[in-house]
Amino acid sequence: AFAARLYERTRGNALFLVESLRTLLEQQVLACTLDGRWVLSPEQLASSVSVSIHDIVADRLLRLEPVLREVLEQIAVLGDDADFPVLVRVGDGSPTALLSALAKLKHYGFLVETEARYQFEHERVREFVSQAIERERGLALHRQVGAVLEELQPERVEVLAHHFDLGEAWDKALAYTVQAGERASAVHA
Repeated sequence: AFAARLYERTRGNALFLVESLRTLLEQQVLACTLDGRWVLSPEQLASSVSVSIHDIVADRLLRLEPVLREVLEQIAVLGDDADFPVLVRVGDGSPTALLSALAKLKHYGFLVETEARYQFEHERVREFVSQAIERERGLALHRQVGAVLEELQPERVEVLAHHFDLGEAWDKALAYTVQAGERASAVHA
């Protein structure tokens, strides 16, 4: 009955299914006993599984501590550039606090750590986080990311143009866009 109800809600969508199960575990509707059996609180099941993947991820994000949501927002804006040295510089916290936040976010199933960087476990979750960032915060994050990358990786003019453009830092966006265009012209000349 549980599997059928879960399938009915998720229609077999793997991301929706995994996020639904995480929600049930976080809300203690689904729990593992000491002897390894799974127990379910059926009376809470109907109200615990949202009807859309967007709603279920949004609910999980709202239950996070604000500092964890901030780290997720930073990683969403950084994209492929979310390595530890960049994250430390973009964030306001200490390396120790950042490591703690990253460990929690990995434990909660939002992030995975590769050899070079942190990334969302699923691209759709990164999209949901990006879409949930308030406009002014998004502008500020892109400007901050641009400033950090400008110091650490000044040769990456295309990425700098992108972040300064999305941060509406028009002078820097234009300057780096021109540099990127000149670089592209030189390669194809």
